Amino acid sequence: MVFFLVFLLIKVNAQNSVEGIVYDENGKILVGASVYFPELNKGSTTDSKGSFFIGDLPKGKQKIQISFIGYITEFISLDLSSQENTIEVHMQQAVLKSQEVVVSGGYVSSQHENAVKIDILSIDDIIKSGTPNFMEALTNVPGVDMISKGPGVAKPVIRGLSMNDILVLNNGVRIENYQYSENHPLGIDQTDIERVEIIKGPASLLYGSDAIGGVLNFIKEKPASIGATDIKYFGVFNSNTLGFDNNISVKSSGKGLFAGINIGHKTHNDYLQGGGEYVHNSKFNEKTLSLCSGFSGKKGVYRLYYDYFKQDLGMSVPPAISLISERSR
Repeated sequence: MVFFLVFLLIKVNAQNSVEGIVYDENGKILVGASVYFPELNKGSTTDSKGSFFIGDLPKGKQKIQISFIGYITEFISLDLSSQENTIEVHMQQAVLKSQEVVVSGGYVSSQHENAVKIDILSIDDIIKSGTPNFMEALTNVPGVDMISKGPGVAKPVIRGLSMNDILVLNNGVRIENYQYSENHPLGIDQTDIERVEIIKGPASLLYGSDAIGGVLNFIKEKPASIGATDIKYFGVFNSNTLGFDNNISVKSSGKGLFAGINIGHKTHNDYLQGGGEYVHNSKFNEKTLSLCSGFSGKKGVYRLYYDYFKQDLGMSVPPAISLISERSR
């Protein structure tokens, strides 16, 4: 069981707004483009006229992110010194793939603007991996491997180093619950994250001596657009474990307030190998609950996160294997 609580207060003194229109490179409006302030957890989407409006913004310099499928993500630095600000954005089509968005040490930028090489694994890539083991999905990144005692227990290995040499961040906050033994799980649920950022090599030392092997930074989903409510259900069946993964999330944002809840449950049988043999004591169950709430306005930016993570694990270790006589849940 892991409890994770973060409270962040940023003092600001004024109220401002930003409005504008998003075009493509030919001057055609883009409907449904995402307009988001990463440091304020506040955003919107363009309407049928390609326009957007975001109010209750603090005074000062802020970075705004504009993204649309098939186009290069744009980052614009705004100086919100006046109460009303108007911008026009012209987006360029991406020939192969749009720029990755990274958050490194609290700094939001595109990968091309960041001197530190960061590998990005999106939640879509994790889902497509088809494995019930979250850590196994991360091994799709070159240089990342794992130590596994079963589908529910796995440790990250980056360039041959693991445990106390790997730093794990949950939305930028250190997680210190898993490093001490190869029998400790990662302790993070993938269903409420947007992407995983992986830093390898000398650049990881910027985070301290306990990051000599590398850094895994799990970035949570951004809130719903202003005035919108998003409801999402996610379900998977794994035939090799007769396992079910179910998750439902609801998030909503108003003019200043935003909130969300994410509930997940996994139940898996012992893993079935080729030839009909099963891996003894590789079953596991997992229950997760994630809550978030916050406020972004002229009085400040407040963010509150709560994560509950509970696992009942079977580990494929010699003392346990001798006690298992049949495949079970």
